[in-house]
Amino acid sequence: MQKTAARTNILAMGDLAIISNNCWGADYYRERGLPYNTPTVGLWFYPDDYLALLSDLRRTLARPLTFRSGSSHGPRPYPVGLLGDIEIQFMHYASEDEARAKWERRVARLPANDEDLLIKICDRDGFTAAHLAQFDALPFAQKIGFLKEGRFDAPYPWARTVACDSETVPDGLTLWQITGQTVNFRSPIAPFTLHKESLRDSLRSREIALIDLPAACSRRIRTTVSTINIPILTAWLNPSGRA
Repeated sequence: MQKTAARTNILAMGDLAIISNNCWGADYYRERGLPYNTPTVGLWFYPDDYLALLSDLRRTLARPLTFRSGSSHGPRPYPVGLLGDIEIQFMHYASEDEARAKWERRVARLPANDEDLLIKICDRDGFTAAHLAQFDALPFAQKIGFLKEGRFDAPYPWARTVACDSETVPDGLTLWQITGQTVNFRSPIAPFTLHKESLRDSLRSREIALIDLPAACSRRIRTTVSTINIPILTAWLNPSGRA
């Protein structure tokens, strides 16, 4: 059975956009059939690159997107973009042309006011205590970070801990399933802990949700999942058009 804080309908106010270091938050748009008003979808950043982006977000996003062959961290089977010397790992894109077109379209949709941005980070991909302090120093009004329980001493109001067996929190899609609807980001953030049971249940939910099922199966799948108290991502079962 899941053990999480009481769920709320997040992001219900304003034109809030999620800026994330990986795919966390993409399912908010998918579940509701919303167009992406953020460029950080289907990709991820190493912590140094992500924090460099956030340190001067608007001017960095205004730079032309270029591409390189592979990453400074090694070969990659997907496009690797550059904003100056900031690398973007376009993990879920088939080509540079696709990555550039969607990046530029979504940057143009980003809300003009920084108060309408939710800035998220987590402790994956080489994240250290130094990155934690850098993120805390950023001036954004709405921030949230997910950290493996016990890994860091992080007495920050935006920090959340996740109890899991891995060295870090799980990947962005899985992390969203166990955290995405537990916080009202327009309210003050209070720390809480998510438990191992949540992660295991969420992983089962994700395995079901990622299956490409016909529409006739959707009701049965949702009913099956709801009996074990797992939030199903129905957008995966009934995809709607998004750009």
